[in-house]
Amino acid sequence: MARGNPVADEYAAGAARLWQHGPREPEAFLRGFLEAVNTPVPQAGFSPALLQGARTLMVERYPWTAEIPLDDLAAAPFPKLVVSGAHSDAFDAVCDVLEERLGAERVVLPGANHAVQRLGEPFNNVLTDFVDRAEQRSRT
Repeated sequence: MARGNPVADEYAAGAARLWQHGPREPEAFLRGFLEAVNTPVPQAGFSPALLQGARTLMVERYPWTAEIPLDDLAAAPFPKLVVSGAHSDAFDAVCDVLEERLGAERVVLPGANHAVQRLGEPFNNVLTDFVDRAEQRSRT
């Protein structure tokens, strides 16, 4: 997580409460998670696949405990791209830190929340352009 960023720190504290003391029933846990990341809860209920994803999420290592080697990644000689969906202040704060620390290109694609790849063409265009420019730079 973007430690030292008040928005990200607040999210991490709330997430820790959810993981450690929140509901153990997948649907209730998933509702709490989606609300925490400002993602709409489906009115039609959750699919079996989403509920299985919630079961997995409930027992995974806490995301904010990951030690990401930002200095090593920044020093690596390949371009970096950070894409977010503008739906969560906490996730945007993390993306802002990644952009800054990695020297990354940053793109915000609202409309699909945490799953920007589901936007299809807008996401694909960003990714294709990024890869094309990276390939051109590697040839020179």
